[in-house]
Parts: sequence; structure tokens; C-alpha cells
Amino acid sequence: ITADIPLAAELVAKQVVVVDPRGDEHTHDNIQSRLSMRDFLDGMRGAGTLSGGSRPYDNRDKKRFAEALDRYLAKHHSSRSASGTDSPGTSNSVTLKNTSSSDPDSA
Repeated sequence: ITADIPLAAELVAKQVVVVDPRGDEHTHDNIQSRLSMRDFLDGMRGAGTLSGGSRPYDNRDKKRFAEALDRYLAKHHSSRSASGTDSPGTSNSVTLKNTSSSDPDSA
């Protein structure tokens, strides 16, 4: 899980599943265009032509991320179960906690 596009590009090249905090998956099909857009916007900000950044992280983003994580876990849990690598009585549970005190949606 990363919002760092250059890091995501390196991971995708190594066939790692990469999702950003808003629930968007980076893939071989989309990473180059996202990296190009990131570089373009970085250049615009550096030239003073563009200011600001992404919109604030909100409940919709949290939901999309949770849905993406659920899809990943369901896909990989079912493949582990089918291959017999799950042990009886084990639990694959993930708890997400927002520790940002500046997040208005966390209250």
C-alpha cells in the first residue's frame, strides 16, 4: 500500500500487487500513465504554475480502500485454501486504524 507513484512503478515491475490509500490498484496497464502524470504535475508545481495537491482523504476513499483490500484478501485466501496451505483454526484478519489526528472523518 503506497501513495508513492515511483515506488509503485518499481513494485509493479516486480509483479507486486500495489494499491494506493484511496483504493486504486496500480497495474502494468496503468502505472506508466500515472507516473507520467505525476512527473508532469511535479514539474508544474516546481515551475509555480500549479499549487495544491490531492483532495482531502474522506470516507469514500476509506470505503474504496477497504473494498480493494477485501477483494485482494478474498482472492488470495481462496487460492491458499484451494492449495491446502491454510491451517485449520488460523485467522487472516486485518484491522485498519487511522492514527491521523488531523482527519475530520476520524471523529
